[in-house]
Amino acid sequence: MIFSSVQPSQKPLNKPDADANYLIGGATSNPAVSLAEVSLPLRTALGGAALQLTTGLQNVGVGFHAGSSNTVGIQNTMLGYNAGEASVGDLQTLVGAQAGRNNTGSGFNTFIGGRAGETSSSASSNVAVGALAANALTTGNDNVCVGTNSGLRLTTASSNVLVGHGAGAYLTTDGQNIIQGDSSFGGSSNCTGTSNVVIGHNAGSGVDTPSNSSNVWIGASAGPASPGAAVQSSVAIGAAANPTASHQLAIGSVASYVATNGGPATYFSSAGSSLGYIELNLNGSFVRIAVFAQP
Repeated sequence: MIFSSVQPSQKPLNKPDADANYLIGGATSNPAVSLAEVSLPLRTALGGAALQLTTGLQNVGVGFHAGSSNTVGIQNTMLGYNAGEASVGDLQTLVGAQAGRNNTGSGFNTFIGGRAGETSSSASSNVAVGALAANALTTGNDNVCVGTNSGLRLTTASSNVLVGHGAGAYLTTDGQNIIQGDSSFGGSSNCTGTSNVVIGHNAGSGVDTPSNSSNVWIGASAGPASPGAAVQSSVAIGAAANPTASHQLAIGSVASYVATNGGPATYFSSAGSSLGYIELNLNGSFVRIAVFAQP
């Protein structure tokens, strides 16, 4: 024998209404309106207050308050407790408890993970995957954050690619960085810098409040070894290759720097001028190679 909780006068909840709506759960629509009377087409709502205020089309809200304040957004998928609760954008994928909860921007965001993109307001075209990824984002656009705590404190920054647990976790407003590796470019509570390429476990972990921009640091713990110095336009390749000032080159494991006589290569105008030297670590032996301006 099959038992059903549906009364004879009720429409079965496992079938859509005339407008292709599926509404299951307390207050998924206006409580004063019966399922048969709802005229907002193509909605799927499951959970208390899910999609309760929407007039948008082709939305999916699953979870308590999922998309509950989404009034006009279209083609959104919001899955999880409070996922996309205040979202009004379009074409968003918000999956995880409180993912994209406060997003009120134009949309096109993908936030997947518990509290990913939680505080985003008018941010758009971002991808954040991982618990707390891009959690504090407000108005930044075009960021990609992959990994737990990646881009944790981004607020208005745009055009960053941050991959790895805690990658760029303490960047806030600066953009155009490519950062990859566990805890890379995240050594203090407020690090700054633009147009950097930082790759490797703990690479750039020594950066601090002074701006560090236009650098290339590749290798585990590559980049400044300690906070406090503003390093610009340096290249460090190798594990623990640590430039100590701007316009320096460090190549090889535990390499120190290339002396530049106080300026970048373009500082020397006459042919044959000494540009300093390259210091390499070859199996534990340091070798210096003199560098001169081209005749």
